[in-house]
Amino acid sequence: MHSFLFLSRATSAPRWWLGLLALALLVPLAASAQGARRVALLIGNAQYGAGMPPLSYPLQDVNVMEQSLRRLGFEVQSVRNADHKGMGRAIRDFGIKAQGAEVAFVYYSGHGMQAREENYLIPIGASIDTEADLEIEAIALKALLRQVQDAQPRATVIVLDACRDNPVAGRTKSATKGLSRVANPPNNSLVVFAALPGTTATDNGVFAKELARQIVEPNVGIRSVFDRVGAAVRQASSQRQAIQRDDQLSEDVVLALASRPAAPINPVARPAQGGGVSLDDLEKEEAARKEWGAWQARMKADFDRTAAFSGSADLQAKAWERFLATWGQDNPTSREDEQLRDLANARRGEAAARAAQPVQVAIASPNAGGMAAPRIAGAGSWTPNKPLRLVVPFPAGGTTDIVARRLAQHLSTSLGQPVVIDNRPGSGGTIGADAVAKSAADGYTLLMATTGTNVLWPMMLSAPPFDGLRDFTPVSTVAAVPMVLAVPASSKTRTLRDFIAAARGRSLTFATAGSGTMAHLAAAMLGMDAGFQFVHVPYRGVAPAMVDLMGGQTDAMFVEASSAAPHIQSGKLVALAVTSAARQPALPNVPTLAESGVGGLQNYEAVTHYALLAPAGTPANVVARLNAEVRGAVERADMREQLQQLGMSVAAGSPELLKSQLESDAARWGRVIRTAGIRVE
Repeated sequence: MHSFLFLSRATSAPRWWLGLLALALLVPLAASAQGARRVALLIGNAQYGAGMPPLSYPLQDVNVMEQSLRRLGFEVQSVRNADHKGMGRAIRDFGIKAQGAEVAFVYYSGHGMQAREENYLIPIGASIDTEADLEIEAIALKALLRQVQDAQPRATVIVLDACRDNPVAGRTKSATKGLSRVANPPNNSLVVFAALPGTTATDNGVFAKELARQIVEPNVGIRSVFDRVGAAVRQASSQRQAIQRDDQLSEDVVLALASRPAAPINPVARPAQGGGVSLDDLEKEEAARKEWGAWQARMKADFDRTAAFSGSADLQAKAWERFLATWGQDNPTSREDEQLRDLANARRGEAAARAAQPVQVAIASPNAGGMAAPRIAGAGSWTPNKPLRLVVPFPAGGTTDIVARRLAQHLSTSLGQPVVIDNRPGSGGTIGADAVAKSAADGYTLLMATTGTNVLWPMMLSAPPFDGLRDFTPVSTVAAVPMVLAVPASSKTRTLRDFIAAARGRSLTFATAGSGTMAHLAAAMLGMDAGFQFVHVPYRGVAPAMVDLMGGQTDAMFVEASSAAPHIQSGKLVALAVTSAARQPALPNVPTLAESGVGGLQNYEAVTHYALLAPAGTPANVVARLNAEVRGAVERADMREQLQQLGMSVAAGSPELLKSQLESDAARWGRVIRTAGIRVE
C-alpha cells in the first residue's frame, strides 16, 4: 500500500516515452490506475462557533478540488460544514468505499490541533477549552488513518488543510497546540504539512487552487506536484508559508496521464477520392502532423535525457536495452514509429560500442612529424587549418582552467592544431562567455563553460549580455562535479534527517563562497524542498568559508566533494549527504540527499557541469568533429584519472545530450532563482 498524507491549512494510455527513469518510477502505478477505481473524500469546515474562529475558504477549497478529482475519474464523496457525527460517518463510509481501490484521496480543509502528541480535526460545533474537550469533541487523525489503511488501497493521498499554530491559543484554559508531525506514518507514505510548525497557512484559497491545478497536469508525479504547489504557496505568501513533508514512498504516482497522439495519415496510403481531398481534411491532417511532430520531438529529447543520466557508457547501453524492452509494449504502426525504434537501436549500439572500446582510426597529424593522432571513426569531415582558442571565463589555476588545459592538450594532438587557452575572468564567467557568443561561428573559438556561466548567472543578472542557451551551440559535456553537505565536527547532527529537523526548529547559517554560487543555490533549493529557512553567510571564496565552518562559526556548507574529502577524513567536518544522483567513489559511505527519505528530496540534485560550447550557428560538421575529439579525449584512461583526481566524473556525450542537460538545468535552477529572488550585479 502506498499512502500520502498531506497536512495543509487550519485557520485562515501511459506515456512510456518519458524515458527509462519515468518508466522505472512512474509507469507501474500509473498504468494500472487507468482502468481501476479511484475514490475521494472531501471535507470542508468553515462555519465555526463557540469561540473557534470561522474560516473563509474551506467550502471553495472543496469545490475546486472536487472539480479536478472528477476530471481524473474519481468517485467523489463531499461533505461541507460537518459536525462530529457527520465527519465520523463520512470517514467510516469512505473506509468502506476505499476497499481495494487503486487510489484513495482524502482532502480536509478546516481547523486542526494536537494534545498529548495526538492530532485532531475539528468539526463544526466543537467547544474546546481543554485537552479533555479536544479528545471528546474532535476527530482523532489516527482514526482516519486507520480507516483508510485498513481498506488497503494501492495508493492513498490525505490532504489535511489545517494550520500548525493553535487557533484558540488566547484562551487561558487551553492546553492544546498546533498540529504536530505524525509520529508513526504508514508504510510507503508521504506525509505533507502545508505549513511549518507553529505557523499559519493562509486562509485565502491559494493552496487548494494550486493543488487542484497541478494534480491534473499530465504525467507529473505526486512528488513533483507537491514541489510545484510548495513553490507557489511560498511565492504567494512572500516566503512566510512553506510546506513540510515526510516521504516514505517506494515509488511515485501519476494521477493524470496524457495519451499518445494518433499518427497522421500517410498521404501515399490515403485512398483515392473521387472529388479529391477537401480543405477541411487537409487542415485536420496538418493539425495532426503538428501534434505528432511535437510529440516526436519531446520523445527524442527524453530519449537523450535517459541515456545521459550516467557518464558510464555501459550503463547507457543498459538504459537503451531497457527502453527497447519497453518499446515492445507498443507495436510500430507507422513509418514514424519505425524511425523511433531504429533511433533507439542506434543509440543502444553507440553506447555499447563506447562501453566496449572507442572505435578509432589513425590519421597523420600535419604538425606532429607524421605521428598518428587518434580520431574517432565517423566524425565530421572538418579539419582545422589554424590554431583554436579555448576561452576560460575564470582565472588561471582554478578548477575550470585546469580542466580546460588538460582537455586542450588532448585536442591539440587529435586536431593537429594548437589549442590556446585564453583566460577572461570576471562577472561570474559572463565576460568570457560573452566574448565567445560574439565570436565567429567557425569552430576556432570555443568556451569552457560551466553551469554557472551559461545557466545560473544569465538568470540572476538584471541585464545579461547573452542568452546562455540560444547564443551557443552545444558540443559536448566534459565532466560533472557534485557537492557535499558538510557540518562542523562540533555539530550535534550526524544525519540529514537530524539536520533538517534542527533547521526547521531554528534558522541555521549556511556558508558559501559568494552570492549566486552553486553552493548558494543548492542551499536555497534544499530549504525550499525540505521546508526550512536559513541565514545565508557569503564569503569571498571557498577557503575562508571552510575555515569558519570547521571552526563552528557557521552551521553548514555545500562544498565540492574533492575540497571537502580531506577534512571529512581528518574528522574536522562531517558529511551528511552528497548532491549527486549516485554516491561518490571518494565518499562511498555518504548517502545522496535522495536516499535520505526526507520528503521533497527524492529528485534533489545539484551538480556543476563542465562543457564545451561554440558560438551559435557553428556548422554541423564542425560540431561533429569537435564532439568526436572531446569524447575520445575524456574516454582516455589518463584523462579520466586526471578528472577523478579533481573530484569529477566523466560525462561526455552528444551535442543533443548537452542541449537537454542545459535545458534541464535551466528549468531546475530557474525555479530556485525566481522563488528565492536571487540576484547578482
